[in-house]
Order: sequence, then structure tokens, then C-alpha cells
Amino acid sequence: MSTTTTSPLLIQLRENPLAPFIYMPEQTISYEMVAHWVSSIIFQLQQADIPHESRIGWIEDNPLHSVLLQLACLHGNWIYCAISPHLRGQALHQALQTIHADVMISSSYLDNGDTLSLSWQYQPTEICLQPRCDFDQWVDMVLTSGSSGEPKAVIHSWQNLYYSATGSNTLIELNKGDCWLASLPLFHVGGQALIYRALLSGASIALGFESLEKALDNFPITHLSVVPTQLYRLLKLETFHSNTLQLKHILIGGGPCNEMQLQMTLKRGFIAYMSYGSSEMSSQVATRIVGQGQGAGTLLPYRELKIHHNEVLLKGMTLSPGYFKAGQFFPLTDEQGWFHSGDCGDYINDQLMINGRLDQMFICGGENIQPEEIEMALLNHPQILAATVVAITDEEYGKRPVAFIKSNDALTRASLDNFLKPKLSAFKRPVYYFEQPKQAGLKVQRTQLIRWLNQLTDYSSVEIQ
Repeated sequence: MSTTTTSPLLIQLRENPLAPFIYMPEQTISYEMVAHWVSSIIFQLQQADIPHESRIGWIEDNPLHSVLLQLACLHGNWIYCAISPHLRGQALHQALQTIHADVMISSSYLDNGDTLSLSWQYQPTEICLQPRCDFDQWVDMVLTSGSSGEPKAVIHSWQNLYYSATGSNTLIELNKGDCWLASLPLFHVGGQALIYRALLSGASIALGFESLEKALDNFPITHLSVVPTQLYRLLKLETFHSNTLQLKHILIGGGPCNEMQLQMTLKRGFIAYMSYGSSEMSSQVATRIVGQGQGAGTLLPYRELKIHHNEVLLKGMTLSPGYFKAGQFFPLTDEQGWFHSGDCGDYINDQLMINGRLDQMFICGGENIQPEEIEMALLNHPQILAATVVAITDEEYGKRPVAFIKSNDALTRASLDNFLKPKLSAFKRPVYYFEQPKQAGLKVQRTQLIRWLNQLTDYSSVEIQ
């Protein structure tokens, strides 16, 4: 098997030069323009004597520049290390320590002056893309805290990104003329993965929109990635319908989704997909078409899994080489090459079922409780849009479940208890219900909810009555 590929941007430059690669509100950028633009950035990095395989830290809130720098790193053999531009204080300090960048590119977020300035002005220039990309080449590092809360960087090689995109495209077909909306942050693996899906397919991406609604109205978008919160917002729009949009494919990830939302998505004429993935596996691992199969769905090509002691173990062409933290490399597999995901699951009839996290399970009166089981039961309620369950300390039982919910209408504690009675044993039913507080980002962080609970002296003042 070949250990290199022709640089993907060179392939599109040869086969697809005038086709749009990036749609933005103010301009449409062809593959040929992107090749010139990326070459200009590569030339500047070379002129600054940045050695190959250096870690280039990036902390700008500019999606176009993010994509261009990411492609420059791929085609010039550097490592793209994006940090959320929303981080401040200690969180930013920890992120910077973790990636341990050889050079930083930033305009205003850093106190020190150890940064490199680039010219982002477009100008046709000589194409200087490396002709081939090595599968072993490290292309990017993505920050993740995982269950520990300690930031670490997940390394992705070109092999990981190539086979992640290729495997995804076998189920969610992406072709020339299609456009995937960059609706997820480009400093996360889900946002970065769609760039390579489009690049390898000759398709396009859409960037720089004010809202999902405006983007769908103004761009020829056929594919969309969302978390359940984003899907909920879209379904509130009467115009969100396949008859009025070019959109056909919706990939949903980031957590369980209300079944009514899924059915409503299908009724509006879209093809919806539920997905299970991780940064360590370079985004998607398993995916199913809503209405077909169960759970997380079918394992995508180039991925392997097995269930060991109820835990999902993973390997394959998309598995990261390892973690990076503060200048040191850490392997992430056991002696047999398996990555222990920390997820509880079953694999039955080629369908992956995720039952929860090993590190989130707690014991209540001697019984094991998986918070995700309670969350799924709550999500079957027609008025509940999101649910997160955490444990609180209890003198009698050890731990008891507490639920945070987001709903369409005001719900009472009594009505929620009655709804769950036929679905869950008494010890699994929450002892308190709270409205889900607003949090930064699209995914609810359990650690933040627990921290919020610990600050309360009286639950009765804020719980749902």
C-alpha cells in the first residue's frame, strides 16, 4: 500500500481549477485561487525560516484564514495547532502550554511578542505545494480535555485525515457541485474534518456566515453538520424545509437527540444521520441513517472496533498516533494497538450501541447508574429538547441522579416523575430537576453543571417545582 498521496490541492488544481472551493458572503473562491493563496502562505513561512514539522499555533477568529493556514500546513509539511479564540486567562495559558508551539500566529490574544505576522492579501503567485503528502506526516493537533478536564492535544497524521474523509464519503456521498456548511468550530475535529471531505471530493465549503438561517438561504448548501442544539433552532424555522432549500444531508453529532426532532427532520424531506466519533479517531467512527438501523449505526470503512468488558475499543487507519502535551509525546493505545475509548457499548448485528461513559457511571444504593440511560428516557418526552444528568452526593445512597433539562414549555416535577415511572426504576429517577443553564459552546459540560450545583446552598430555590 502506498505511503503517500498526491497533494490533494494539486489534484483539484489539475482537474477542477475554476470550481468553487470556498463560498463566503462577500466572495466565492475557486480551487485555483486557493492554490495561489496557500502557496503565498507557504512562501512566507519558508521566508521566516520555519523548519518543516514545526508546530504552528493559531488563535484567530477568522474562518477563511484558518482554512488557508490549515491547507498550507498540509501542503508545506508543518503542524497546524488551532486554539479556541474564546479562551482567556488560565484556560488560554494551559492551552498554550499544551501545544508548546514553535511559532504562534496571532494578532491580539497574547501578552508576549513571540508571534509571526503573515500577509493575508490575495495575489496570484507561483504554486509551491509539495507534490506528495506522506501518510506519516503530522498535519494538525486538536485540543481536547476528555473526561479528565486536563487539556491535551490529539495528533492527526495525513493518513488519519485522508481515511477519515474517504470513509465518511462512502456513506454520506459528497460530490463535485456539493457544498458543506462549516457550522462547527474550525478548532475542533468535526469542523476541520469537513475541509478534507470537500477537498478530496472536489466539493466546496461555506464560511463566514452570521447565522445558519442566512447561510442556508444565501449559499448553495447541500450538506450540514449540527449538534442537537443547532438542529432544534433550525426546526423552529418554517423555511427550514427541503422543498425550499438545496440542503439534503444533515449529520448530527455531539450527543443524543430528541426523537421527535429526528422525525420532524425526516418529515421535512431531509436525509439525517446520527454519528458517533472522537478526536482520537479523527471525527466519525460509526454513522447511521435515521430510520435505518439502531444506536450509533454501522462502523465506517478504515475503522476497527471490539467490545472488551463492555468498553468500546478502537483502532484503524483513522486512529491518532498519540497525544502531545508540553513538548512530550504520549501513546494512546494498549500493547495490542487498541485505543480504550472509555465508552460503554455493544456491537450487535453490525450495529454499534453506545450506552454511556465508564467514567460517568455512579453507584446509587449499590446499583450502577449510567447517566445516559436517564437522559435518553427524558429525551423521549415531547417537550424536552435537551437533558443532562449528573450525580450528587447523598448520605444514604452514596450518589443520586440530578437532571438538567431544556424544554419547550414549563414542566413540573410531578409531571416529569410520572413520565419516567414506567421507563425507569425508582433509584434511577432524578431526585431534582433544574433548568439547563446557558453555557459557552454548543455542548453541555458536565463538570460545569457539577460546579454550579456545588455552589448552591439550597436546591429548592432553583429546582423545577
